[in-house]
Amino acid sequence: MEGQLLKLNELGDIISNEVKNIVSKNSLKAKLVCIVVAEDVASISYIRGMQKQADKLGIAFEIAHFKENITQEEFFEKIEFYNESKDYSGIIIQVPLPKHIDTFKLSYIIEHKKDIDGINPHNQGRLFGGKPFLIPATAWACDITLKYIEKKYNYKLEGKTAVIVGRSLTVGKPTFHLLLQRNITPTIIHTKTINKEQIADKADIIVASCGIPELITVEWIKQDAIVLDVGIHCIECNIDKTFKLCGDVNAKSTLHKASFVTAVPGGIGVVTSALLFANVIKSYYKLNEDREITFEFEK
Repeated sequence: MEGQLLKLNELGDIISNEVKNIVSKNSLKAKLVCIVVAEDVASISYIRGMQKQADKLGIAFEIAHFKENITQEEFFEKIEFYNESKDYSGIIIQVPLPKHIDTFKLSYIIEHKKDIDGINPHNQGRLFGGKPFLIPATAWACDITLKYIEKKYNYKLEGKTAVIVGRSLTVGKPTFHLLLQRNITPTIIHTKTINKEQIADKADIIVASCGIPELITVEWIKQDAIVLDVGIHCIECNIDKTFKLCGDVNAKSTLHKASFVTAVPGGIGVVTSALLFANVIKSYYKLNEDREITFEFEK
């Protein structure tokens, strides 16, 4: 019996509705600025999607465009303006950035209370210490999705093993720490790992965040495993030369053994988008009332 391709629109709606209700009920004046240095077609599409979602939630959304040749010093000065302005509840930086801008230094520059991407070392350290505040949204989406599966399908997470494919600062590494907090035993594999498939096929949970289209196939999967597909790619189909959206997981292949594989599109990305704005609300309350809130969907 094949597994289930899991759409996460319901979970995304649960998160968005709670955010919207909090904004409306409390008349919050939350505002997010999205900082863009140059832009490409993919970025434009993504930002338009954020704008639409912000409008639905009642959160103000501003796009700050800067030319690609802006110096690092000038760029950091712009960030400092948004750090200090009381008009903004959150800051998000659209990537990729030009190579001359040091992203490590940038992570220190962003005010940690407005750091919607969760990349400031203060927020990374709190996650490492088991007391997270602003969590990178995609990693948080993986965590909340597992909690959703546990509750809806009576699947016990505690004691399970997991393999995370990828070690990025915004997905692989933070997901590792979030899984630890759920008493899951995680392992990270990456480009230099030997015998990747043999490690992965013993895991109860796979988090695919490698950035390679459909890398994860049935050979990577333990029977009845849960597979979270973080990737999204637009690839050309060999047969008819059309294009399709896919993830890091070959869903058709892996569903022969997996119990659940999250859909692409309509999966982790939906939850990530909703959680970005949940972070804006967390930031708002920290800035304006000096308190850290917990959403119902987190409990």
